[in-house]
Amino acid sequence: MTKVHGILGYLLVGIMVLFSMLLSSAAEASLSRLIEQLQLCEQETKTVNRLQCFDNIVAALPEPETVAVTPVAEKAVAEKETSEAFLNITEMWQYKRGMWKFRLINGEVWRQTEVSSSFPFAEDRDYYFQKGMFDAYYLRTPGLNTRVRVRLER
Repeated sequence: MTKVHGILGYLLVGIMVLFSMLLSSAAEASLSRLIEQLQLCEQETKTVNRLQCFDNIVAALPEPETVAVTPVAEKAVAEKETSEAFLNITEMWQYKRGMWKFRLINGEVWRQTEVSSSFPFAEDRDYYFQKGMFDAYYLRTPGLNTRVRVRLER
């Protein structure tokens, strides 16, 4: 029984840390209410009742915000053409053997998976994804008939 309470204590601490990072100072009152509810659930002696208590708390939580979907172009984009499929790249860097990683505005980090000396990487260019076969994604830039395979890292 003490092992279960220890695990629940770690769960409680993890949830509290997660919510303290996610919530702003305006939501501190609701955070303290959540902590009180979690502590009440932890004190429940019957396992089924304790689990039901935690389930009720989780069911009452608001839905998480959705992350923006990464756009994928259906066809190649011409050089002077504008497209909604252009990526909002916030950061680009070389990481090994001349290959690149880049971070999108939605937080996704993509990495180049094949070496290509002919593909231009520069912060002032527009880039877009094009889906290939077998769930492959390719990074392309308008006006060039070249592409480089990329993979979502996180």
